[in-house]
Amino acid sequence: MKSDTKVGILIPRLHLDDAAGNDARGMMASLRNAGYNVEIFAGGGEAMHRRWKEITGFLTEKDILLYHYAIAWDDVFEFYKCFKGKKILRFHNITPPEYFEHWNRDVAGACRKGRMVLSEYLRFTDLLMGVSHYNNEEALSLYGEKLNTCVVPPFHRSEELQNQPFDKRLLKNLLKNRNFITVGRIAPNKGYEDVIRAFLFAKSKGLPGNLYLIGGAGQELFSYQRHLQSIMNNDHYAQSVTFTGKINFSQLKTYYIASDLLLCGSHHEGFYVPAVEAMSLGLPVIARKAAALPETLGEYGSLIEPVNFVEQLSTSFMN
Repeated sequence: MKSDTKVGILIPRLHLDDAAGNDARGMMASLRNAGYNVEIFAGGGEAMHRRWKEITGFLTEKDILLYHYAIAWDDVFEFYKCFKGKKILRFHNITPPEYFEHWNRDVAGACRKGRMVLSEYLRFTDLLMGVSHYNNEEALSLYGEKLNTCVVPPFHRSEELQNQPFDKRLLKNLLKNRNFITVGRIAPNKGYEDVIRAFLFAKSKGLPGNLYLIGGAGQELFSYQRHLQSIMNNDHYAQSVTFTGKINFSQLKTYYIASDLLLCGSHHEGFYVPAVEAMSLGLPVIARKAAALPETLGEYGSLIEPVNFVEQLSTSFMN
C-alpha cells in the first residue's frame, strides 16, 4: 500500500563499499517496498545521486527525516534542528578518539568532535535508532538524558554475497593450505596487533596455514599498518601473514568460503557486519568479548575474554 509520507535519508557520504552506505541503500529499498516515497541525499561519495541540499525541496513537515550519523557534519545541523517533521537519528559507531591519537591526530579530532556534537543533534531528535543496543547505550551515555530508542541491525549484503561467483584462481590458491582471516578497515581499534601475535605464536608451535588481513588502511592510517608490519620484522613466520588491501566482492566470498576461521580482535565495534557475512556462508567466528560483539554473535560465535586474549586466541588457532 502506497503511503503519502516521504522519507528523506541524509548521509554525509554515500559509498558503494562501506557499512553506512550499504545500510542506507538497504533501508531505502525496504521502505520503498513498504510503500514509502524514499530518496537518499548525500554530501558526497561516488554513489551519490542527489545532493543533500535538495532534501529541502523534497520533505515537508508531514514527512520523516532519517539522518545517518557517523561523523560530525557541520553543514546540516541548522537544517536538522529546524526541520518540523519527525526526525530519526540512525547512529553508527564512532570510535573513541584515544585509539587514533598516536597514529593520526586529525582522525582522532574528527572522532572526538563527532562524539561531542552528537548530543546537540539528540536534543532535536524524536527517535534514536542504533545498529545495536550497545550503540544506543553509548549514545545515551554521551547525551546524558533519556530519549526514545529502538534497535535495527544494519542492512547488509549477505544475500548478494551468497549469489556472488567465486574467484576461481584465488580459490585454487587458497585451497592449498589452511587459512585464517580478519575483515575490516586496518585501524587501531580493531586489535590487529593481538591477532598477529597470537597467530605467529601458534605458527611457532606448529600451526599450518596463513593469516590474511583483508581491508585497506587508507593513507591517513598508513603509519598504523607499517606498525603492524614492524611486529613481524625478523619473525621466521612473517611470510605467512598477508595484507590484502581492498578486494572485490567475489574475492571476499572466496576468502570466506576457503578459510577456517574469521577472527575479530576489536576493542570497539558498533555491530561488525563481517561476522554476519561469514556466518551466512558457514564460516565460524571467534571474537574478543568487547563492545557490541557479544550482541552481534549471540550464540553463533565464540567469544574470548579480553584478559589474556593473545594466549587464548593462540590456543583457539591450535584447536
